[in-house]
Amino acid sequence: MALQRAFIRSWTCEMPVPCFKGRALRLPVTDVDTVVVRYDSALDLMHDLRGMGAGNALIGEKRPLSRGILWRANEVYTDRFADPDGRLRATFNTIWLSGWAPHASQQKPLKPGSATTSLDETLQEIEKSRADKPG
Repeated sequence: MALQRAFIRSWTCEMPVPCFKGRALRLPVTDVDTVVVRYDSALDLMHDLRGMGAGNALIGEKRPLSRGILWRANEVYTDRFADPDGRLRATFNTIWLSGWAPHASQQKPLKPGSATTSLDETLQEIEKSRADKPG
């Protein structure tokens, strides 16, 4: 059984699982990594965004912004969103989607309602055990 990964450049689904329908992947799993990065300036942030392929979302727009507009955007963004030390905080979410190629030996999902333990009770027990731990 080979693990296949689907890399989606632009997110078009409201929920990740429907993106797998019709893609011959089973038992889909979704995970999100959140990373907070701090920048010295909005220009540094824009440089990284461009490197990630998120530089210009306008289809067909070819003209780059002038330096004056970029410097003014840097000033406004810094005035409005900078931390007390003057650095800018940006949060990036990476959404990972994975699924398994179908195979006869693959585990089958359980039928709805067949669980012997309540998810709500299990989560409450976990929260209680965390609250009981010192520190």
